[in-house]
This record gives sequence, structure tokens and C-alpha cells, in this order.
Amino acid sequence: MSETDKINYLNFTGCSQQNRYSRALDTEYVKIDERSFTDNLVYSLGLSKLLNYYNIHNRPDGDWSEFLTDEAVILSAISFIKPAEFEDKFKRNVYKSISFIKPDKKLKYLRVCFEEIFKVARKIDTWYQHLKHVEDFQQSELQIRNEISNVVDTKLRSGLQKFYSFVIAAKEEDTIHSVFNFNFESFSFIWQLEKVKASGAIYNGETLQQRIDSAAEALQNIFQLFYESVIYIRQKALTSLDFSLSQDNHYPEVALLLTFLKLYEYPQANINKLTGRYLDYYYRNVLRQSERNAEDDKAFLTFVLDKEACEAIVPKGAQFIAGTDDDGKNVFYSADEEIFLNKAKLVKMNNLYVARKSLNLDGEIVQRVSNLYKSSIPVIDWIEKPSLSKRMSYPTFGEDQEGLGNYDTTMEHARLGMAISSPALLLAEGKRELTIRIQLKEDAYNKLESQIKNVGKELACSFKEAIAKSLLDSLSISLTSNEGWLDVRNNIVTIERATNSLLIKFDVEPDKPSIVSFDSKLHGSEFDSDFPVMRLVLNNESYIYPYSLLSEVEVDQVIIHAKVLGVKNLLLHNNVGAVNANAPFYPFGPVPKVGSFLVIGNNEIFQKQLEDLKINLEWFELPQESNGFKDYYKDYRLNVDNASYEVSVSVLENGKWMPEEVDAKQKLKLFRTVDKPESVTPSPKHRLFTETRFNNIDMDLLRMVPDFRSINEKPQYTSMSKRGFLKLELINPVHAFGHDVYPAIVSDITLENSKSGFLKGKTKKDLPRSAFTPQVRSISVDYESISVISMKENFTTEEENAAGKIFHLHPFGCTKVFPNKSIKQINIIPSYDAQGELYLGLANVNPPQQVSLLFEMLDEFNISSEEEPPVLDWYFLSNDKWTVLKPSNILRDDTNNFLKTGIVVISLPDAINQNNTVLSNDLFWLKVSVKKNIEVASRNLSVASQVGLVTLIGNDKLHRSNYLDKPIPRYKIQRSVKSIKGVRSVIQPLPSFGGISHEKEKEFQARIGERLKHRNRAITAWDFERLILDRYKQIEKAVCLPNMTSNSLNAPGNVLMVVSPFPATVLNSKEPKASSELLFDIKSYIQKHASPFARIEVRNPSYERIRIICSVQFSGSHNNGFYIQKLNEDINNYLSGNIGSMSLGTQMDKVIYCSDVITYLRTLPYVEYITKFSMVQAARNITGNYELIDTAEEGKGKGGLQATKPWSVLVPADYHQFTILSDKHDEDSAQAGIDYLELGSDFIIKV
Repeated sequence: MSETDKINYLNFTGCSQQNRYSRALDTEYVKIDERSFTDNLVYSLGLSKLLNYYNIHNRPDGDWSEFLTDEAVILSAISFIKPAEFEDKFKRNVYKSISFIKPDKKLKYLRVCFEEIFKVARKIDTWYQHLKHVEDFQQSELQIRNEISNVVDTKLRSGLQKFYSFVIAAKEEDTIHSVFNFNFESFSFIWQLEKVKASGAIYNGETLQQRIDSAAEALQNIFQLFYESVIYIRQKALTSLDFSLSQDNHYPEVALLLTFLKLYEYPQANINKLTGRYLDYYYRNVLRQSERNAEDDKAFLTFVLDKEACEAIVPKGAQFIAGTDDDGKNVFYSADEEIFLNKAKLVKMNNLYVARKSLNLDGEIVQRVSNLYKSSIPVIDWIEKPSLSKRMSYPTFGEDQEGLGNYDTTMEHARLGMAISSPALLLAEGKRELTIRIQLKEDAYNKLESQIKNVGKELACSFKEAIAKSLLDSLSISLTSNEGWLDVRNNIVTIERATNSLLIKFDVEPDKPSIVSFDSKLHGSEFDSDFPVMRLVLNNESYIYPYSLLSEVEVDQVIIHAKVLGVKNLLLHNNVGAVNANAPFYPFGPVPKVGSFLVIGNNEIFQKQLEDLKINLEWFELPQESNGFKDYYKDYRLNVDNASYEVSVSVLENGKWMPEEVDAKQKLKLFRTVDKPESVTPSPKHRLFTETRFNNIDMDLLRMVPDFRSINEKPQYTSMSKRGFLKLELINPVHAFGHDVYPAIVSDITLENSKSGFLKGKTKKDLPRSAFTPQVRSISVDYESISVISMKENFTTEEENAAGKIFHLHPFGCTKVFPNKSIKQINIIPSYDAQGELYLGLANVNPPQQVSLLFEMLDEFNISSEEEPPVLDWYFLSNDKWTVLKPSNILRDDTNNFLKTGIVVISLPDAINQNNTVLSNDLFWLKVSVKKNIEVASRNLSVASQVGLVTLIGNDKLHRSNYLDKPIPRYKIQRSVKSIKGVRSVIQPLPSFGGISHEKEKEFQARIGERLKHRNRAITAWDFERLILDRYKQIEKAVCLPNMTSNSLNAPGNVLMVVSPFPATVLNSKEPKASSELLFDIKSYIQKHASPFARIEVRNPSYERIRIICSVQFSGSHNNGFYIQKLNEDINNYLSGNIGSMSLGTQMDKVIYCSDVITYLRTLPYVEYITKFSMVQAARNITGNYELIDTAEEGKGKGGLQATKPWSVLVPADYHQFTILSDKHDEDSAQAGIDYLELGSDFIIKV
């Protein structure tokens, strides 16, 4: 038999505060004289019937009961009657009459049944007649007599008449042949018995036995009429008795008796206190015990200073008014100690949660960060005194969001990554191909590679596949553009062993906007940079969240390689002047000659470190001769061809064209031919190609030191220009394009042709073509640049911007990590080693000074005391560096590491400042970091600044009154008795707490009685439960489960205590849970009273929700929406009522049966038909795994649900699942699918 099966046979009832008090100790439990006023009055009436009344002749003449014919006496007699007794007697005799076989026995018990009915009728009639006499004396109607008269008229008259007829007929031989000596003649006339005739209707049957059985069955209906009527009359009598006693219309002799009986109650009460006085003597005089004194409650106050005041002090003992007590006297609270106040105020709270998963890699448990979440917690402005009707709690240090729906999430994904700012990223146009090589330290690369191999082990895939799954979609990349941030859609991230690098590649297409320098107005005020910024952010939706891969990977240098194709935004000048490239232009002027030039300028290109440069020219209307320039200039006799035209290349550096020497300059062929358009050397004789691509420029000859200081400036070419330009100078052929020889050639041919005119028969020569002037249709530049940001270099202030900057992107800001001489090691992304963090933003701080904060905490989510308290560290932010606050700076912490509501007082060091970018720089920041056990930390409800604690100034009368039974509400304390210098107003943000009234008598007796039994030692389960309930009044119920833990039902030497607080003391009254602080405190307390060898655990109940799933048809044409909601409420009320009897500590074998719930649903007036019914239960098993128990699950055969563990409590789900039927038809129950379950409640995935 498994442990789960065994628990069905366990029974742990536990103890609640309500049943601690032993009834045997109550003076009301056994009284020396237990008779009530009614008892004594009825006794007097009975006694009067036993005493003879002697007339004036000294002869007995009746009894004394006639003297007690009074309304109060009669009402007492009526209220004294016990209907249950004669009902029980009647039913027993009916049963015997039917059960016996012999006729004489059957008849005997039937006669008793007749007699019982007659006695009841006789009593009612007697009450009526006596009350009639009282009415005659008082000359007024009595309400109780009218009630009896109405009952007789409506129900009893016909019943008694039938009964009388059956009695008359009973003497006949064909009935039961029995004579009853009942005197019906004395009955009042209201019964109208005069004309009643015999009726044998109830004596059916051939034999006497059959007739007796038939009569016994029929008499039950008549008896029921009288039984119900007696109950009704008795109830009316009870309500009328007090009124009757308060009237002055009683007989004098009866009034004397009533007075006596009332006076007798005083000595009676005194003698009945004898047991209490004895108990009190034993407890107080013998044992010398006394009641516990009251404990004054406390309240938190927050103070607002005057505008002119910078600081103030609330003196110790300063008094504050908290309204009045029941006597109208002021109630005062006083300050426990001096309270130092200033202007510092908490105005912002952020938190961060680092979600982690445990992985088992070859038997080693490895923690991997699965995501980071952030949120902002609202800060309440207590000066406005918000109503706070709906309280919201927030995870103080965050919480995991995995598995939560969109409407259930409490946090958002946190941004984390790196940003690179570099002039090398200034890429205005064209197709931009970027390769970012983040070169790592060798050991850092090895660690990264090892992490990726672990991913391969986890996913059972190859190393290459692990790289792809780990890194391919690991980063979200964006750049500063002229339209805002430009998101890069497709990028490749991989690693490169040869260079120990993380490699990032992506393209920016020509249709995308320009990548421009950072502009705070356009891109936000996050970065301190004059150059473009590229953000590399961890992708929260990646296959493997990359934090654990990249967080501790040290960067050696960052290499930015940019390849740009098609830069057209160029500044052009030739030897004539500026050139407009929007239309075909003359690159070397309209009359080019050797030395003519084209200057090309662009700061984006020529201020960078170029690795390659290509110039693309598209010519306009080149000669179309088949041999190109060879044919074009054949008449010039210059011996030029396509390869004759050359240009030299030089760059402007420090105001000089370099290289300076002519021979050192590279020579480039100006034109290309169709047969080999990509060749740098054209064919001498071939058709000219319309484009020229200078793709063989020797960059070694043009090497320039990059100068990024002026890269953002708009270039201008003047005689004063220093750099940023490239020049193509025409150097060959000598006569260039023949413009200087063309006039002479034309003159010679014209002269020669003129001579041939005189010489007949000689052919004239054609004039040569005019000298060709090259025109460019368009010009563009392709280039490749490289920029290296080396972490080894220390830049001076002037040189900071030369290579670039590196920033770390944090969830709420960023920090510059390079250049930054204070940082020795730069990782790819910042590290967050804590489980969660809380950031506190303070305004109006003037360090060094102290600040007091009140944290209102809520914890209903901790399971067990075995979960250790959170381990915290405090930090302050200075120059973007978190520095640990010394313990001496934490002057006070009443929250016990954020487990409970309390005040924290911190001495802010002088070093704290606003010179920060990791968080907003307009505030001073503190951080609380959780190293472990974050799940135990309480949730936050609110925070207040400039606070202090005050305590009630109590007195004995106040202590013994009900004043301390409930806290004073928030905002009750609004002012001090005496004005405090510098303080403008006082606010009480929270209700008071901690008040305990003087111990009541019953509480005192219960405590001492328990103490005598357990002797302040926890040995038995009874001892454990009573010790806890006595110490902790907020605990409603405690259950001791010996030899158990939360993880095992068979753990000898262990004690598992399950405690449940009063629902009214917690926000979630449906599932009340004790706070972590309370669980730890209970464990610490009970451990002191138990054996040192006992291992004690204190935990909350485990609540298991039940959800109903069914198809339903409502009666008539009802509003389905309304009745679905009503049905949901009715089911919850029904289940709550039934489950209430099976709450914490009840027998584990009790079951909520499907049949019972269905039966209840069918009794609802608006439900017509129910089918396809099932119930599901969400629970956690002993191992901590969730399981879904479904009564419709095939093969399980469950007819109901029950708690799965001794510490489990069944509760109805908030919402049930109903399907509306249009017509009646049966449907089989089906196992619940995802459509019927709710995330965060009972949506469980089985793996």
C-alpha cells in the first residue's frame, strides 16, 4: 500500500480557538440548581395540583391549580412542553404495533398511539380554555389564544373530528373491537365534536391484524398535524412569555408568586457560582495564577514637513490623538523614541526578477537563467489619503512569469545587452553589410564554447546544431537611424574558433533609412554619444535565453567591419568648380587636359579607416566606334587608344594631396571595354563599356589615420580643406582628349582641302571629329572600413571618441563601460547574480542623512517553515557603481528581511549621488538584492517615507474594554497633542496592530487548564496544538501530524504542524495562509517546548480546488448569462457548506460525491436538466508535482473527490464550466480538456 493510499485511514481533527475551552470548566455546564424561571413556574403549577384545596367546611374541594390560571403560567407550561418526547413515544408504539404479529400485542400498542394523540389534543384544548378564563379576567384578547384558535380552525379541528370518529368506530366488531375511555365532552365548543359520527375508514383489511396495521398507518398523519401544531404554539409562547411578564395585569396572588420566583434567581445564581468560585480559588490562590495583562497596540505614522523646514525631530513621548473611547474620552498614543525627519522621500520603486531553471547534465545540477523580468511598483502618495478600497499586492523582488497568461502576468521582459557606439557605424545609404566581431579572451571563449556544448548535451544534438539553437536568434539588433531606432530583422550570430570571437552579421538594405549619429530627441536620452549606436539586446523569445552563455564572457576587443555598396551622396569638384551630380557632368571640366581632376568628398567614407575603396562611373554618350578611341581619334594622328587614358589617385591629408611624389601615385585606366568590363586594363581596340569600376585602388598608398572628430560635419572643399577628399587626376595621354590639338588639325585639313580645290581630281579630306569631352551620368562609391575598439587601450579625454564607446544595457538604463578606467573587466552583457532585486528611488536627499521607510508587506504564499528566510544585501548607487551598505548603515529593520510589515531606517552615506545612468539620474538609488530564498519574501502592498512608531497610552479600564479587540482604522490619528516644530501634518497610513485586551475569564481558565495538562511541554499532538493556539491568537486552527513531513507521510521523529489563520485577518479569505514570518516564529517557539530530538516543520494548508464541468438546460426562457452566474454562485455556496465540515484536520476518508452534487443541482428551480457531469481537482502530490484528478477520466471510476493529503483543504474554484443545452439529451462525461481549465488554477500538463 502506497503512502497516498494510507492517508485515507488517518484521522487528524486538530484543535481550533473555538473548541479550546472545556465545557466542564464552565459554571453553566453543571449547576447546583439548574432550574430556570419557567421550570420553577411550571413546577409550582404541578405542585399546586398535588395540594388539596379545603373549603370553608374544611373539606377537600379540588386543588390549588385554579389559583395559578394566569397567562404567564400557561405560557410557561406551553414553552415547557417537549414535542420531541411524545413524538418519539408515538413513533415507537406505531413501529411496535406494526411489527408485532400477535393481535393482542398489536392492539396494545395501537391503543397507546390513540392515547398519545388524545393527550396532545387535550393539552391544546386545556391551554385554550385556561387562556379564555384569563381573557375574561383581563377583559382583553390574548395573542397566544388567537394563535391557538387559528390553528384549530385551519388544521386541528378536522383532524380531531376524524380522530373522534375513528375512536367511536373502534368498538365495532368489524374494526378493532376496542373501547377507549376518552372524555370528548369536556372539549371546547371550537372543536365542533357534537355531530361527529363513527367512521371505520382507517380499519381496512380482512383480518384484525390487517385492520390494526391500517389504523396505525393512518394515525401517523393525524399525529403529525398535532405535532407540528404544538411546535408552532410552543414557539409563539416562547416569544410571548417575556412580554407577558412585563405587563401589570396578572392576578395578585400570581404576581406575588412571579415576584418570588424572580427574586429567587439571585440566590440561585449565587449558589450556581460555587463551582466557578472553587475553580477560581484553585487557579488563583493555590496555583497563584493570574490573567495575562493587556498589550497596548501600536501604529505607524508618517509625517509631512513644512515647506520651509528641512529637518525636524519628533521627541520621544510625543502624544497623538486617536479619537475617543466608549466614554467619550480622548485616546492617546505616544512616540516610542525620537523620530528624525527630513525631506527625503521615496518616489519610485522598480524590481527585477532573474528566472532560473535547474538542468541535470551528466548528474550535475546546473542553474541556467531562463529569463529576466522587470516591473515598476506604484508608490502611494499618502498625503492624498487614498481610500485603498481595492488593495493590490506586488511581488517585492519579482516573480517568475512562465506559464502565465497575458492577463495574469505581473511583470514584463527586462532588456539586457550591449550597445556599441562608433563612427564606423555612420552608414547613410547603399547596401550596408556589417560584421561585428566581438573578440573574447581565450578562457572566456573556452567557457562560452563549453556552455554551448552543455546545450548540446541537454538537447541531444551536435555541436553545430547547439551553436545554431543557442546563438542564431539570441540577439535583437537595432541601430540609430534618421527615423528613430531601426530594427534589424535578419541577423546571424555564431562563434569563430580561429579568432576566439562571437561573430554577428547582418545587412541593411538600400531602402532602409540612414544610420545616423545618436540624437537624444529622436532616440531617447539614454546614451552619451555623438556617433551612431548599435544595440545588441538579448532576445527574450529565443530558443535558448542567452544570458547564461554571455553574462561572464570577457571582451578583448570589438571589430566593426562595414562593407557599403552604392554611396551616391558625394561632394564633387573639378578644376572648374563644384559639380552637380544630379545631371550628367564633366568630371574633368569642359576642356579636359592633363592635370584636370575630379575631387570626391564624403566624410562618412574618407574619415574612416578604409580597407577597400571602389569608384563606380557611369559614362554619358561614350563614342560607339567598334575600336573605341582608336577609331575616334584616328584622324588626330595622336596614336591613342582605349588604354591610353589614365588617372592618378591621391587623398587629401593635412591639407596635402598624398602621395606627393608623382611617381608614387597609383595610375588607373580611365575606361573599360565591352569585351572585359571588369578588367582594370581595357582592350586598346574594342568598343567602350558604358561603366568604369575602379576596383584596384591600392589602399596602402592611400592609407590615412582615421579622424572621427569631424565625421559628423558637412564637408566643404576649399583651399583650407585638410582632409576628407579623394582626387582623380587626368595624367595620360599628353594631349588628353585632343582639345588642344583639335584646332590645329582642323586648320591643316582645311588648308589642305583648299589646295586640293585647285588640283582637280584630288579628294578632299573629311574634317576630324571634335575632341571628345567625357561626361559622367552617375557616380557612386563602394567601400569597406574597419574599426577596432580595443579594451586594452586607455584613452584620454580628447581621444575618447576616436574608436567608439561600449555600453551595457540594463533593465532600467545603461552604463558606459568603455572607455572607463574604473572598470577592469568588460563582459558582453552585465551580470545579475541575485535572484531578484528591488530598486528604491529617493528624492530630496541631502547626504549624508538618514531615511525611514515603512514597508507594508503581504505574504500568503509561503508553504512551510522549512523554506529559509531570504538572504538580502543592501546597496547604494554612486557613479553607476553599486556599493554594499555596511551593516552599521542599516540602523533598523523591523521587516525581518522583508517578511513582515515594518520600518527600515537607513543612514545614507556621503558617497551616494545622482551621477548615474544605470537608473534615472534625477534620484538617489538604493538596492535590495536577494541572494537566495526569494520565493519566501513577502509581497509589497505599499511604502511610506518619514515614518515612526507610536504606542497606545493604555489604562486598566481601556485594557479591560473591547477597545483592543480590533485595530483602529487607517487615518484615525491625524494630529499631535502639541505642535511639533517643522511638522505640517501627521498621517496614519495603516491600521494599528499588536493590541491584545486583558485576558478574559474563559481565556484564563482555558489557558491554565491546558497548562496543567501539557505542563508547558510539547509531547503529544494535543500539547503541540494547544501551545500554538494559546500563543498565537491569529491562528484559528492547528493540526499536529506526527511522524510526517511535507515530503513524506512516514517520517519517524518528525512533527508536521499545519496552521490556518482566521480568514478575516488575511486578504484571501477563501484560502487563508499564515505569513512566512509567522511560520518561522511558530517553529522557533514550539521548538523550545519540544524534545531537542524532534524535527519540527510548520506549514500552511494545501488548498485543492474543485471545478464542476457539466451541460445544463435552464427552465423556461431564462436569461442564460444571468443563470450561469447564479448557478456558479449556488454551486460555490453548496460546496463551501459541505467542504466546511471537511476543513483542515477532518477525517480524510470523507468524499464529495458526484451524485450528491447532481442531486443538489436538480433541486434548483431554474435548472431543467443536467448531463455530462464531472468534477476535477487540482492538487500537488507528496513529491511536489501537480496532478489533475478527474472523475470522468477513463478507467479511474471515481464517484467523488477527497483531499489527497492530511494537510489538504478542498475549496471550490472561482468559476465552473457550463455548457448550455438547447434540448434534453444524455451525454457521457468526458475528461476535461484545455478549454475547461484555467491557467494558474488547474491547467496542468502531464509529461
